[in-house]
Amino acid sequence: MDSCKTCHKSLYTRKDFIKKVAITSASLCIGMNLTSCKKDMVVSGKNYYIQKKDEMLNDFDKLSLIVNKVLLKEFPSSKVNKWKAEAKKEYSRLIPQIPYIGGDDNSLTRTLILSAAFIPHFKILRKNGVTTRQNGKILFDASKIYFDKKISKPLRPIMGWYTLSGFNQNSTKKNALQTQLLKYKEDWVMEFVEGEEGKFEYGVNYKECGLVKFYRIHGVEEFVPYLCITDYSLFTVLNINVKRTQTIANGGPFCDFRFIKKGAGPKGWPPESLPEWTGKFES
Repeated sequence: MDSCKTCHKSLYTRKDFIKKVAITSASLCIGMNLTSCKKDMVVSGKNYYIQKKDEMLNDFDKLSLIVNKVLLKEFPSSKVNKWKAEAKKEYSRLIPQIPYIGGDDNSLTRTLILSAAFIPHFKILRKNGVTTRQNGKILFDASKIYFDKKISKPLRPIMGWYTLSGFNQNSTKKNALQTQLLKYKEDWVMEFVEGEEGKFEYGVNYKECGLVKFYRIHGVEEFVPYLCITDYSLFTVLNINVKRTQTIANGGPFCDFRFIKKGAGPKGWPPESLPEWTGKFES
C-alpha cells in the first residue's frame, strides 16, 4: 500500500507540474499579445474593449517604445515622436471597432488586439512614404525585440516543451472544435491535424483568419503577410521547428502549421526564404 501511495503522489506531482506550466504559458501571453491575462472583471460583447480601453492604451505605450526603437534607426526623433502621438490617437479611436470574438475566453483575442495596435503605425508610415516592405521589416525587427524581452532564457525550454506537449495538443483540439461552431464571424476557424510519425508532432490548419478579415476592413490587408512571419521570431526564441507552406494572407486556401520538433527552424527573414511567401502585395 505504501508503494501505491508513492505512485499516486508521483502521478499527482507530474499532473500538477503540467498545470503549472500551462498557467505560466497563459500568464506570458505568448504570441505578440498586448493585453495582460488578468480577468479582474467579467466583460462581454461590445463593452469588452471599451471597459479595457485604459489598459489597452497603457499596453500600446509599451509596444510603441519597441516600435520607436526600431524606427529611430532610420528616421529622426522629431518624426518618430510625432508619429507615435498620432498613432496613439488613432488607436484610441480604433478600439471600439475591434470585433468581439469571445473576449478572455478566446486566446486569439489578444492577437486581434495586437494587430489593431499596429494598424495606426502602418497607416501613418504608409502615408509618409514608407513602403510595404519597409513596414514589414520594422514589424519583424520589433517582434524579435519583443519576444527576446518577454520570454526569459530560463523559461524558453519550458515553453518549447509545453508547446509540443500532449497537454497543449489536447487544449488545441478543444479550441479548434470551438472555432468550428462559427459563433463569431470575425474569428479564426481552425482544425487540428494529428501528427505523423517521423514527419511532425501535430499540425493546425487555419481555414479562416481573423487578421485578414480585420485588416481588409481597414484597408491594410497588404501588411498581414508580415504579421504572419513574426511567428518565426517566437519559434526561434522557443527553439521550435515549425513550418508552413502556405497562408491565407499570401493567397493560400488555408494556413498549414506543422510543429515538427525542438531545434532550429526558419528564421523568418528575408520572407523569400519561406515556402509560404508569394509576395502577393509586393510591387
